[in-house]
Amino acid sequence: MKFARLCFAITFVVGISATAYPDSDIEAVEIDQRAIIADVLEVFENRYVFADVAAEMAAYVRGKLDSGEYEALTNIDSLADQLTRDLREISKDGHIIVYRIQSGAFFKADDENLSEEEVIQHARDNFGFRAVKRLTGNVGYLRFDYFDYAEFGGSTATAAMTFVANCDALIFDLRENSGGREEMVQFLFSYLFGPSFPLITFYDRNNEVVHQTHSLAYVPGPRLPDIPVYVLTSGRTASAAEAFTYNLQSHERATIVGENTLGIAHWIDVVDLTDHDIRVNVPYARPVSAATGGNWEGKGVIPDIETSAANALGIAHVHALEKLLEACTDCLLYTSPSPRDRSAYLVCRLLLEKRGGGG
Repeated sequence: MKFARLCFAITFVVGISATAYPDSDIEAVEIDQRAIIADVLEVFENRYVFADVAAEMAAYVRGKLDSGEYEALTNIDSLADQLTRDLREISKDGHIIVYRIQSGAFFKADDENLSEEEVIQHARDNFGFRAVKRLTGNVGYLRFDYFDYAEFGGSTATAAMTFVANCDALIFDLRENSGGREEMVQFLFSYLFGPSFPLITFYDRNNEVVHQTHSLAYVPGPRLPDIPVYVLTSGRTASAAEAFTYNLQSHERATIVGENTLGIAHWIDVVDLTDHDIRVNVPYARPVSAATGGNWEGKGVIPDIETSAANALGIAHVHALEKLLEACTDCLLYTSPSPRDRSAYLVCRLLLEKRGGGG
């Protein structure tokens, strides 16, 4: 049995089925159901973040095993698929996954480093960053679809944050963001708070502290602790993306616009059952916000402005412009606005004219 810690998972969270697994072309082999189930349950009974829930999951699965409900599942894919469903049925924990892997393709214990080839692949994907631009009214827009390793993607994140550093408001688009690395969450947090600002503490099943997160003492480039921030969400926003969203909201640092997020909070360990060519994602630590004393597990992040994901960007942009207008007490006094202010000035004039207050 081998372990490898992941902070937050970029994971299958809905629609688990045997066809979702990348190794479905491997020939079916005879399996020992009882041995597989026993080893999987041992992982959860020893590691799952809530010991009482782990006991409930184990009792539920063993009851189904004893009643013969798994007898028709004659290959690893189908059994792993059903175990995933059954464990989630009791725990409601979307980070739980049981699945087959190719023989020998195991994680190395305590090895979280990417290979040179993997770093190249991540770089070709721009470390998850999809777009950065300046919208009308000097509103910055930054979309990224996962939180990558800060060690490798930090310079790309810095470039994105530097691009929007002169904006008057900032929109983070996390509508397609399924999670990722806690250290990148912390890195981006740090641009929006002062140094050493408390964010999240992680506890294990024994209520012992696993990890604490504060904003970093140093970030490359300017911090943006005061500008209005918006986060766009969807029903696919998950895990580390929820950590980012929840903590900005709970510290009243951002307005959340869009749909309720998925509700997946826990850290996971990846456990390889080498005797069965099976990998298990087992949540082992829970986050606690410094602001609320709670987290988003099972309920997600509820937006401040609820709307469809498709409409979230437009609504957030208009809301940002409205706030800028409210704060712009001397908009009509500009006779020669600076290049930075000109776009915001024109937008303010347009909004005032629509309200019948132009001049």
